[in-house]
Amino acid sequence: MKYRFKIRGIYATALTRVLIKEGMQPTQMSNVLRERFALDDERRPYDVIIIDKRDLQGARIQGVKGAVDQVLKCIRRYFEDSIIRRYRPQLYAIYVGRVLKDISNHGYLVDIGNGLKGVLTTNRRLSEGEKILVGVARVSLNDECELTENITIVGRYARLIKRGRNSVSNHIKDSEKRFELMTLAYSICPRGWGIRWRSSAEHASIEELMEEVNQLKEEAEKIEEDDLEEVKLVREGEAIAEVEFPFTAKLQADESRNEVIPTIRGHHYIKAWGTEGAFIVDYAEFLLKKGLDRDELSSLTWEFLSQFKPSKGDVVRIIHVRLRGRSTNLTPGKVIERNGCTFVLRRIMKSKGEYDGLGEEKLLGDYAETMFTELGPLIIHRYYRADGTPIGEYYNLNTPVELYRSTVRYIDLEVDVIRRKDGVVTIEDVEKLREALNEGMISREVYENTLKLSEEIRDLLLKGYNAEDVLEKIGCTGNDY
Repeated sequence: MKYRFKIRGIYATALTRVLIKEGMQPTQMSNVLRERFALDDERRPYDVIIIDKRDLQGARIQGVKGAVDQVLKCIRRYFEDSIIRRYRPQLYAIYVGRVLKDISNHGYLVDIGNGLKGVLTTNRRLSEGEKILVGVARVSLNDECELTENITIVGRYARLIKRGRNSVSNHIKDSEKRFELMTLAYSICPRGWGIRWRSSAEHASIEELMEEVNQLKEEAEKIEEDDLEEVKLVREGEAIAEVEFPFTAKLQADESRNEVIPTIRGHHYIKAWGTEGAFIVDYAEFLLKKGLDRDELSSLTWEFLSQFKPSKGDVVRIIHVRLRGRSTNLTPGKVIERNGCTFVLRRIMKSKGEYDGLGEEKLLGDYAETMFTELGPLIIHRYYRADGTPIGEYYNLNTPVELYRSTVRYIDLEVDVIRRKDGVVTIEDVEKLREALNEGMISREVYENTLKLSEEIRDLLLKGYNAEDVLEKIGCTGNDY
């Protein structure tokens, strides 16, 4: 099946190129994209939409499961280092669920099958074991999903929402069209339901819209008449996934985009800085179109950006992103040493606890020396007591360390190499990396390279290398634009 996709954001050109190459068809394109690819003004409804993540570090993908699967397959093929996370279950999916227990005031834990559970909030009193028709209101990467009794029937142009209000997508800007759609909704909406017009409704005829709403109404009636005898999926919703592009994947996106329009190396990395990054890239690529050498211009742009990176005495934020998407802001650090793209931070511990893997208690006043090389695959934490007594060392393997002004960001690949104060060296959490491979979050290449790197670090530590030597050998940069 030839799925249609709608796409927006800083990765749009790079991804559009590979998706078209793999047989997918763009629709509802921006004027800029349509001109770049010399395509007709296709306006049919999309099967999947691709937009930037809020932090600009990747893309969010939502739509028909088959279409989402195909997009992810293409991304894995062309951007091997990408991190893929699938949300569960599908948004707006409808289930017969079984109440497991009352967990809070008006809140119930509900089993919806296949190992999936969700939390339902309702003013009704439910009993343990009771069967109930529920819809998925919010999906999750880590926790139970959020359920609702106000089920949603999803179509190409509209969503029919039980006890919902009539509304129009914010992406439809034309005021006359919005008024026309609202008027239509009030005239054809079935009692007890609301219509939410999707962005594709802007390009459909009145006849097409009315026909779909009638179809959705018939489906809703059948679903409500269905029996509640067993836990089951009643109707699929929309699959959702997010993709993170580490630095290496961003470089691959640069090359994909460069096949369509002149693009400096580092385009997507710098664009992820936000507005100021976009301005710098736009100017550099203006010069590129004037005939300047791509390699030289990419290198000069990187050199220009280096002046905005932290210097000795500056405080740096550290955003530690787990493979499963959860972000943690580590204790900030002050730069005590900078040598080119290599930084050493001092971080004062402000909470108690335990140092995992070191077998040591965490005390107030302990401090860490955290060192890394920008775009290197390694962050080293050396921990000390307040009086300077060594506690132990962590060698954290991660995606290339990206530095945005005074913020460090990376994705933790779970595997750590630990050296205790007695000299014992261990590799920790390999099973978590294997789980990520089995779930399709990472490619086999990333899995194997990470294990190989952990073994190299372990061997160096067993030979007595200190942290600075390991960083010099392992923490190489990828900033060779």
